[in-house]
Amino acid sequence: AEQEAQIARQAAELAQAEQMLRVQESTLASRVAETQDQAAALRVQLGDEQFQGKSMAARLAAAEERVRASEARIAELETDLDRERRLIDTERGRLGEVVAGTSQAAQAERARLEAELRDRESRVGQQQALIREMQAQDQTYASEVSRLQAEQAASEGAIQLQATETATVRAQLASTEQQLLVTQQNLAQASTQLEHERRRIAAERQTLDHSRAAGDAQRQSEIQRLNRELARLESENIEQKARIVELSTARSEYSRLLASAEIGGAAPTFRASGVSVITPGERSELGRQLGVGSYHALIIGNNVYANMPSLDSAITDAQAIDQLLRERYGFQTRLLLNATRAEILSALNDYRLNLRETDNFLIYYAGHGELDNRNLTGYWLPVNARRDDTTEWISDRMITEQVNLMAARHVMIVADSCYSGAMTRSSGARLLSRASDAELRRLTMLAKLKSRTVLTSGGEAPVLDGGGGQHSIFARAFLEILENNDGVLEGSALYNLIFDPVKQGAARFKVDQSPRYSVLADAGHGQGEFLFIFLG
Repeated sequence: AEQEAQIARQAAELAQAEQMLRVQESTLASRVAETQDQAAALRVQLGDEQFQGKSMAARLAAAEERVRASEARIAELETDLDRERRLIDTERGRLGEVVAGTSQAAQAERARLEAELRDRESRVGQQQALIREMQAQDQTYASEVSRLQAEQAASEGAIQLQATETATVRAQLASTEQQLLVTQQNLAQASTQLEHERRRIAAERQTLDHSRAAGDAQRQSEIQRLNRELARLESENIEQKARIVELSTARSEYSRLLASAEIGGAAPTFRASGVSVITPGERSELGRQLGVGSYHALIIGNNVYANMPSLDSAITDAQAIDQLLRERYGFQTRLLLNATRAEILSALNDYRLNLRETDNFLIYYAGHGELDNRNLTGYWLPVNARRDDTTEWISDRMITEQVNLMAARHVMIVADSCYSGAMTRSSGARLLSRASDAELRRLTMLAKLKSRTVLTSGGEAPVLDGGGGQHSIFARAFLEILENNDGVLEGSALYNLIFDPVKQGAARFKVDQSPRYSVLADAGHGQGEFLFIFLG
């Protein structure tokens, strides 16, 4: 009876200890799950903050570049203004010399000088107004730079805060790991004690077996109870061992998560929506020596128009050019098919904000075009344009203004549309090819100087939509020349190579179509050249 009472007390104590152990395990499991969720959320938030910080830095650099360009333009305008003022003073002096003359020749000279003086004073007034406008724009850019700097500082503070919080979570994970270790030790002790009690119960069962042999009915009942208790304890023992294995596995997982939460590793990478990015092989040795930056292209192909006749080859042309530029020349491209005015201008604005000063940017447009003879302005017609309503038209002046604000070193516009030659009319000089041997020193100079050029499929007249198989005559020649190039091809050399095939191909259809190539006026051209460099 005394042994049975002692076993009952020990069994009750063991049951209480096991109950406390299960409560502790449940509490620790809950804390581990909460800490794990918190760590995952902080890692995601930290990645977002790092991406926003990089994006903010890019926007800040673009804004600062616009401020520098605006200040340079203001300085240039002020220099022109001083020159005009000196010329006005000179004209006034000459006018004073002839004002006293009464001859017919003196009167005619006086009238001419007065007209020139009025004209120069008018130009001075225009330049002063333009300077005031540029100064106001410069102030706007400066305000934007200040705002972006403040946002960048706030972003950096948020990143630091996230790093601190992540470090705190790491400390919590370490504490949880230590608690799990203590729990494992407690489980081991409980298992040892359970095994000790099992052996004692086995010894008592042997004693009871002897009693059962003597025919004691009461002892038989106690034996059955002890057998049931022994089965229960052995089952719980198995469960405890399984729990130990489970906790050991969880501990390994926490250690892995802890290692992945380290700060200062590689930042996550992001891809801009709508931009297909490739990883080209190394450029040719010549390309590396020239020090060219990244190449980007916006390619627009419009076939299906809501209010005008549809075209046949614009989309096919755009898709083929997109593939060629990506695969042979390493361009990062954005392809717009059947684009509206808002989509085209939005894409141009995105490039204006994100291009860096070492980048190269190509715009290719295939679609309807129009010419306003009254103001001598050419237009691109998006798919939602109407023939007699200019609301959705995009003027060449608007495109020039966007290009002028871009930080990219080289920008080239290639337009395959009717009346596209109007974009070249504002410049009096047509670029011709240089020496055919293309010396490395000259190419290096061209790569370093800014360029703003335009290549059009024709002049101020309609051009052929087809004629080149599944492509237009211009697109077919453009593709063949770039497919056959295996080195460095200058924009002016491309023009010279494309001129004859396009003109001769159009002549077969009794159409006079002559490509044009020129500096894009008022867009910041700096005597450089757009270079197509084969990947090699």
